[in-house]
Amino acid sequence: MRARPPPRSTSLILSLSFSPADPTPLAPPLLASLEAAYSALGGAGVPTADVVPVVTATAQAPADLAARLVGRGDVPGCVVWSPPDAAAATALADALAAAGAPRPALLPSLCGEDGRVMAAPSPQPSSSSSIPPTAALPVARAAVGGTFDRLHAGHRLLLAVSALAASQSLFIGVTDGALVAKKAGRAHLQPYASRAAAAASFAAAVGLPGLIIETSPLTDPEEPTAAETDPGVGALVVSAETVAGGQAILAGRARRGLPPLALVVVGLVGAGGGKGKVSSTDLRDAE
Repeated sequence: MRARPPPRSTSLILSLSFSPADPTPLAPPLLASLEAAYSALGGAGVPTADVVPVVTATAQAPADLAARLVGRGDVPGCVVWSPPDAAAATALADALAAAGAPRPALLPSLCGEDGRVMAAPSPQPSSSSSIPPTAALPVARAAVGGTFDRLHAGHRLLLAVSALAASQSLFIGVTDGALVAKKAGRAHLQPYASRAAAAASFAAAVGLPGLIIETSPLTDPEEPTAAETDPGVGALVVSAETVAGGQAILAGRARRGLPPLALVVVGLVGAGGGKGKVSSTDLRDAE
């Protein structure tokens, strides 16, 4: 009999519901909802809290979702939801209790890992985030890249959007070698294997059941990435500060005669207190 993984306390964002007739869960309202939630988390000073978004179709049985969460070791301390999903949040909490987990608190807000409750702002589109109006998401295969050191709220937002942009497989490029040689605090950077595993684990927790997660090191600044050379990639997720790199990849695909892909831009998560964005550099310096 397969052993159940040890439980870990989490908070869950129950994101905007979508109709089973509309296979496009990643749409501007959902992106705005996720950005608002993670921005509140980062602004409250808990950028590394384990907050996992869950996107539910209206036809999905709460008992099936609860069994999936408990089976992978998630024991939600609270359930966060957007206003249209209050009934779904209650149903999920009841199903979790029936599955043997403690019944989570139901709060239209965010719970930090230290038990604090932070009010979640109403979802508003970010001026720096965008989904191409012609994009049909999710695509079969999506890609994202980053260093993913000390996985924080900004990483989680980027990976959550990436996982929701893919229906079959997600490629995660993790920078290493020459691409991180000049990073501040390089000596304290987590090993590649740890960063890749953390990114893959979080993406798998967010993505649809059966989503294949692939990770690979990005080490040579002169070598094209999979997003540029793989004809199967249909979407590339980038942060607002790496749009130029994403556009360069689009140009590279055009030169190779490959079909264009959807460039999904995700806004940055603020650190709160006027400190700018949440960053791994600040987290390394604080240790």
